Parts: sequence; C-alpha cells; structure tokens
Amino acid sequence: MWGLHLASPSLFSKRCYVFLSTNTGVPIQSVLHKSIDTESIYSHCSGCNGKKGGLLAAEPCWRIDDLAQRAGVTVDTIRYYARERLLPLPERSGRHKLYGKLHLERLARIRELQEQRFSLAAIRAILDSDRPGLAELFGGPSPGLTLDDLIERAGTETALVEALREIGLLPDPAEFGRDAYDESDVAMLRAVNDLERVGMTREVLLELAGIYVHHFRVLQASVHAVLAGETREWEPGALFEMQRELTEHTHELIPAIERVLNYVHQRTVQRLTLDAIAQAAADQVGVGGVPFDDPPTGELPAV
Repeated sequence: MWGLHLASPSLFSKRCYVFLSTNTGVPIQSVLHKSIDTESIYSHCSGCNGKKGGLLAAEPCWRIDDLAQRAGVTVDTIRYYARERLLPLPERSGRHKLYGKLHLERLARIRELQEQRFSLAAIRAILDSDRPGLAELFGGPSPGLTLDDLIERAGTETALVEALREIGLLPDPAEFGRDAYDESDVAMLRAVNDLERVGMTREVLLELAGIYVHHFRVLQASVHAVLAGETREWEPGALFEMQRELTEHTHELIPAIERVLNYVHQRTVQRLTLDAIAQAAADQVGVGGVPFDDPPTGELPAV
C-alpha cells in the first residue's frame, strides 16, 4: 500500500545544508559547496534589507531578486512557482512585493521533493496537506528510470513488461505523482522474472497478476474508506488527530503494515495448500489429476 525508504547519508547531509541555508539566508549553492565559513553564515542573520532581526524575523523583507539569490534559483523560477500555486503570496509594501523566511523554506522543500522525482502537481498536494511524513508514503529519492532504462535494469522481456503495464501491475509513475520509474519497479520485475524461471507459465503469471491488481484495488478502496472516516462516526477532531499521527510516523507505519500483510498472505497460502492436499487425498488424485495407483508414464492423462 505504501512504500518505505531509508534515507541515504548523502541525502541526510543535503537536508542539513538545506536547513542551514533556510535558517541563515545564505545562498544554498554556497552552503552545498561549503564555500563559506561560520562567521559568514552568522553575518547573514543580523539584518535583512536593513530591518532588525534578519531572516529569523517573521516580517517579510526581501524583494524577489533577494529571495532568488538566497534560494539559489532564478527570478523566473519563483514567478513560475507562484503561478503554479506552490508559493504563498508575498506581502506588498508600496509598489514592491516582499518575501521572507516562509518563502525560502518553501523553495527548499520544493527542491527536495523535486530531487525525489515528484511532479509539480504532487508537490503542490504534499505542500498543501501540511502533514509531515506524507512524502514518505511514496518512497524516497532514487534514480529516475525511463521505461527503456527499467526494462534494461530488470532484464525483463519488453512484451512481458507491456502486458504487465496493460494489466496494471506496472502502473505509470504519473499515477502516484512521480515522473519516472524507480528501484521498486525494478524489484517487482525481477520478481516476475523469478516466477517464470521457477516454472510459472506466462499465461498463468499474467492471470494471477490481474487477480492481484483487481482485488488489491478493491481492498485498498475499503481501507481508504476506513482511514478517511467513512465507515463510522468520529468524535470532532479525533479522526484528524489519528490521520496526523499516522502520517508523522510513516517510517514506522509502513513496515508494520507490510508485516501484517505478509503474515495474512503467508497464513492464507498455508491454509489453502493444506486444504488442497486434503482434498487430493480424499479424491485419490495427485498433481494434474493423476490417480495415486497409476504408474508414471511421463504423459498427462487425456482430458
């Protein structure tokens, strides 16, 4: 249902640099390239266009070119983000529009989400939700792969990949806010390769894939209804509080859900296998419907 990602050390360092830039006003390129010293960093905290309190003050005090310099983006980029409703409106002071810490933080967050291959539409939804941890529901940053890259990495036949896409087992990344495939897709295709390697025919594989896709969509619709509060009456604020808590603890929620789902799947397979063995024994037949007392001939019985 949700994906899990453990952030790499390099990503952690980059987020520290973004935090440093956001809270000091130092241009992010300078922080990322470590081209400034501590004294230079703190000097940026002492003033903002001559206003006392600097970046740490709540009052917006930068013009758009000042914000662009501190964020490490162009003025046109800021204007584009504003048109796409990714940035809050600036405050007006006479003829000028003024920006502040909130805008710098938002630009840093946009950069971080773009590095995780989220589309602008998905970034807007994540930012508007204002729920920490929401981005983790979609997995973490990983190399973006085109369809051709994915096929090459996984070593899966193109015809099989196309069939899986048509069934819905390999969805288009745009369906969940991404602009490229990632390592989760590679792992899934390699698992499909393993199923063929151990003897599952392609026809059966595709049929099972369709069953899983269909029933998981039904299952997830039911789960969503529960988590959205559609199946019962809730006390005022209780539903929102639960949703907020779950979202903030995504890194714990995801593996816990995966363990429960794997447990249910394993126990179900075990039960069905034992039922099939018991039924075969009662019918005095084995695999393929061959009676127990028939000598093996290397041929399947005629249907």
